[in-house]
Amino acid sequence: PNPNPNPKPNFETRRLDKTSSGGASVEGRDAGTKYLTAAPLLHLQLSDPAFRRHFLVQCAVFLGFCASPLYEGVDANKKRVMEAIRQTPPHGEEFAAAVALALRREEGWVSWKRDNCKDFEREPEAPRPPPPAPPAMRRRLRAGAAAPAVPPEKRVRLGNPELDRLWNLSEDNASALGDKRDAAPTAEVYLRNVVDDMDPEAQIEETYKSKNDKTYVWKALRLIAKADMGAFQRLGAEDMETVVPAMLGVEPPAGTDGGTDGG
Repeated sequence: PNPNPNPKPNFETRRLDKTSSGGASVEGRDAGTKYLTAAPLLHLQLSDPAFRRHFLVQCAVFLGFCASPLYEGVDANKKRVMEAIRQTPPHGEEFAAAVALALRREEGWVSWKRDNCKDFEREPEAPRPPPPAPPAMRRRLRAGAAAPAVPPEKRVRLGNPELDRLWNLSEDNASALGDKRDAAPTAEVYLRNVVDDMDPEAQIEETYKSKNDKTYVWKALRLIAKADMGAFQRLGAEDMETVVPAMLGVEPPAGTDGGTDGG
């Protein structure tokens, strides 16, 4: 028979399950612990995780300083306290690990102070192996782009693939000036679109004509100003479909009124 049928409540006889909260928010910033002095209420406080942790952590700190041989049973009590902390939800294992780490650091600090703060050196960490080099990738030229003419050993690197390509298209400035593949078109060639759009057989709607394309008009104005300043000045009062045929010396397509309808 049990000699003590009504054992006194303690942390080991009244364990909490993982869903217990005791009405207190342990993780909240406003969580607090209040000790009730009435003995009949002790068994209720043992169901409060915040109270259990508060008390057990104090016991762990106290036992951490009882390292003298004069104290018997300290190690056994330390294990009991840490086990009780691990059994207290929520996140008992993580909380117990944090408490154990703090106690180890405190023990090392006290030992260092006891030895008159001797100099110490931290052991260097093992060097990490260098990361593997990324695979070499060759950039593909965009469609229609000319390949660099400069040999690889003489190429200039500017930090941008497109700038590198443009800079190394030719070995010197003289040869670069002689390359007319990317030269601007002449006014006669570029403005031919305006005349072609005027042809009724092309059936091009007014909205889609070149003269209504802002980018095309901007480039056309620059070419007209360069080729014929008089024609450029006439554009202030006349339509492009009137000025361009006269400038190019061609007759407007049959069936048109020479651009007098405006545009």
